[in-house]
Amino acid sequence: MRPLFFKTFIVVITLSVMVISLFAWSNPIDSDVKNMIIADPVLGWRHPPNSLFRHHSKEFDVLTTFDNRGWRVDGGRTESERTILFLGDSLVEAMQVQDDRTSSAVLAKLTNHNVINLGMSNFGIGQQVLTYLSERQHYPKADYVVVVISALHANRTGNSMVFGVSGRLRARPAFFVNGPWLCKRQPLDWNAFRKLKGGESFAGNATTHFPTYTLVTNVNHALIVELRRIVKIDGAELVVVDLSSDFGSAGEWVNEIGAIKLNDCLECRWPKDGHYNDKGNRQIALLIAGFIQENK
Repeated sequence: MRPLFFKTFIVVITLSVMVISLFAWSNPIDSDVKNMIIADPVLGWRHPPNSLFRHHSKEFDVLTTFDNRGWRVDGGRTESERTILFLGDSLVEAMQVQDDRTSSAVLAKLTNHNVINLGMSNFGIGQQVLTYLSERQHYPKADYVVVVISALHANRTGNSMVFGVSGRLRARPAFFVNGPWLCKRQPLDWNAFRKLKGGESFAGNATTHFPTYTLVTNVNHALIVELRRIVKIDGAELVVVDLSSDFGSAGEWVNEIGAIKLNDCLECRWPKDGHYNDKGNRQIALLIAGFIQENK
């Protein structure tokens, strides 16, 4: 009996391993953030198109789907003829909450708009501007464009260095002001980053001048001014959300551009992870929805 039992046990274990392996192969789920991005010649990085990932910790367990451009597909996408493009970083992408709990999803319900979540982990203000410029043609024409700012986002603008993405590489496109010009500098470690993460071949000059003349000396201020100008030309309205209560002030200029500020919110962030939880995402959505309602 013992040999038969032992053989049966081995067969069961073998079949179990095969089933688990087959499931893992057919369901591309990966909780390691390093394997969730590919190099992008314009933005620096994005998620692999049409991918699926599981992001989990002791505080949350979320399965996230990305579209053919590498942006999160959540409950914000509806059949509404009015559209909001929601730019940002991981605070907007909100991979720590379920699809129907993201600020994009809640905002769609509150405003009856089609809300496209264009948040990407570790993006700065400059990359949010580049996101709008490169992605607007791939989605319905926007009625509103939302951007989020804080010291966290502002500090990334001129800093091409990225930590935790293939090590320590200069992989982020950085921005600076050169006299009256707002300029973009391509990351110096692009080739190394691209080889590690794949993506498209890089093409472009080391420095690119935006087609605008500005006297603004603060690079983040200049970026928001330029984004507002372009969004207006496109027939939409820019909504700037100030998250300084949680992530520090981007500067005094924020008060000059009509940003709407998220007030201190108790228990709005995951204690260990630090990102907004369900309550925090809802508060952001309520803030934006209120602004839109008041400015119809």
